[in-house]
Amino acid sequence: MNVGYFFRTGMLVMAAQCAVALLGIISLRVYTSLVTPTVFGETNLILSALGLGLQLFVAGFTAAQLRFHTESEALGQADAFTRDTLRLALRSVTLLVVLLLIVLSALGALGIRHYSPVAVVAGIVWLFAMTVRNVFIGRLQALRQQRFSAGLQCLEAVLLLAATYVALRVTASLTAFMLGQALAMGAVVVLLLVTQPAARAAFRHLQGSTGGFGAKAWAYGAPFAPMSVLTWFANLGDRYMLGALLGAGAAGRYIAPFSIASRGMVLGNSALTDVFRPVLFDAENRRDARAARKAFRLWLLASLLVSFAGVLVVYFLGTWIAGWLLAPEYRLGAVSIMLWVSVGYTVAGLTQIVECRLMSFGHTGRLLLPMALGALANLVFSVLLIRSNGIIGAAQATCASFVFQSLATVAFLVHAQVRRPTASAEESTIEAASIS
Repeated sequence: MNVGYFFRTGMLVMAAQCAVALLGIISLRVYTSLVTPTVFGETNLILSALGLGLQLFVAGFTAAQLRFHTESEALGQADAFTRDTLRLALRSVTLLVVLLLIVLSALGALGIRHYSPVAVVAGIVWLFAMTVRNVFIGRLQALRQQRFSAGLQCLEAVLLLAATYVALRVTASLTAFMLGQALAMGAVVVLLLVTQPAARAAFRHLQGSTGGFGAKAWAYGAPFAPMSVLTWFANLGDRYMLGALLGAGAAGRYIAPFSIASRGMVLGNSALTDVFRPVLFDAENRRDARAARKAFRLWLLASLLVSFAGVLVVYFLGTWIAGWLLAPEYRLGAVSIMLWVSVGYTVAGLTQIVECRLMSFGHTGRLLLPMALGALANLVFSVLLIRSNGIIGAAQATCASFVFQSLATVAFLVHAQVRRPTASAEESTIEAASIS
């Protein structure tokens, strides 16, 4: 393992992720200055729900892509595997769009909720654009092309801010917010098609198939459908519970400081994931257990150091951060929310590393039970703590549920490591969706 490579790549990716985080935080200041907490809260709840659909229908394919790309590359089938992933992902998101239109038609017919046609089209464009973007970002990461991937993500953050700002300046509405997000992601897809020959080739030959790798993607990725639902509830159930109990305005006042704290923590750990996950998976593909263990341990240590630094920043500078980055009506309770969320996401970052270690064993199904426990804990803690502590209780619920889920995930990793020496080669590669 090349320590110099880790340092150089890690610094590059970290710098890019810091730039993305900074742009995201600037975006929050812009958005909260332009729209009311109700509009901000409702738009974020919608985008989060669309994100859930994306994870439910697409995440399994992109997860398999990350896990098996180097294996397909060794067999000279990397481009075909990317094409398989894209084809399956687009078919799945098309099904999602059909179901979404059915649900929206039913809500409109019943008089429960009606969205403008422009907002609906924007949401559909966002779903397709994000699907294409995720497939090709996954390819770049699997190939360890972190330099281009990091630059693309920085440009993406700039486009999101610019397009949404222009749209909200025209009219500070939910429809404008959705339209700005969709236009930005569409521009990212165009950029990928212009700069990546593999992206253009994949679209030209979508009907081709590698056969075996497609089957492997289904086998490995199937557990990611329920996992994505459970992850969504574990990470976002608190804001929906808050919206249900206290209204969209309260959700908006909660989401803004939550996003500041979580964005920095998540992006810091995402940078480490971009560096360490391909190395971990590649080591397992090569059956190099020693290299895999070393990557796992270094990843844990790096995540702990980065996350601890983030908590200290919030603890000492929280009041200043809230004053500068949030409009006045979003500041009440913001520092407490940010502190609880930063601690929670420290735990969540470590848990994600343990989850990736289990996935490197092929034990994707074993993540279901810890995730189910985390999702259930978030909902239960949210009901109890929101009723007693308001929006701060939602942040406390997030932190408590992450700790609960982490303990369960570590227990499953220990169990998997104890059993692994006697597991067969086939069992070490892919495990069916089982939680027993």
